[in-house]
Amino acid sequence: MLRIWRQLLGAFGALTFSVGNIAVGSVGVSIIDRGTPVSPSATASGYHAYIVHLESDSGLIRRINLYSAGYGLFGPMAQRWASSGSDGIYDLPSPQDDRSNLTPSSANFDSHFLRGYIDPGDPFGPPAEESLAAGTFAPVGTSIGGGMPTNTVDFGIGLSSPGGFVKGIIELPPAYYAVTEWDTAYFVVRTGDEALISGKFQVLTAGGTFDVSVPEPCQFLIMIALITQYRNHGWAARRYRAVA
Repeated sequence: MLRIWRQLLGAFGALTFSVGNIAVGSVGVSIIDRGTPVSPSATASGYHAYIVHLESDSGLIRRINLYSAGYGLFGPMAQRWASSGSDGIYDLPSPQDDRSNLTPSSANFDSHFLRGYIDPGDPFGPPAEESLAAGTFAPVGTSIGGGMPTNTVDFGIGLSSPGGFVKGIIELPPAYYAVTEWDTAYFVVRTGDEALISGKFQVLTAGGTFDVSVPEPCQFLIMIALITQYRNHGWAARRYRAVA
């Protein structure tokens, strides 16, 4: 047991040293583990879900920019799109949804923004968008594997390449969302691909504007190692937090 604690303390020490630039000023980012994505009829045991959570020590969060050049959530994420013609051509993206694997739902297989997104017609910002980049959807009657459901003529699940992204503007009008914490995005990755996810958010708060990044690959690997260590010895490590 002493050896285990020494390993954990050593890993935490490395993590603290390496993540000094993950949060700037007084906005922190946490990666929250949401487990294996499930729907009423499928369990994607080869995939894992996470939430990007922001927390401000600089007043209420007003706006989160993941749209301008260099900002967004990037990497090989699972995406579930619809087919407007019910012909297996998946042309209707789903960049925003409230669901995040708390209850069984087909939306749990999709990576997207959580709550607060302003509609395309709103003057605050552009519509959200997402891309598989060089990734592809599985053909109708097949799946991307790992327990994901079979694609139909109406809905399909694909896996983006490392250049895939979810981008957009999130506005939090104070009259409706007077908060200092926000679950910003939900993403689903093939188990083991966590290190390929990256992101950069510009967060406007009552006290200033800050750039916040999700963990770089080496830091994400440390986080996964810590979660594994905890799980293997009967503990629960669900949250990674880094603040400057």
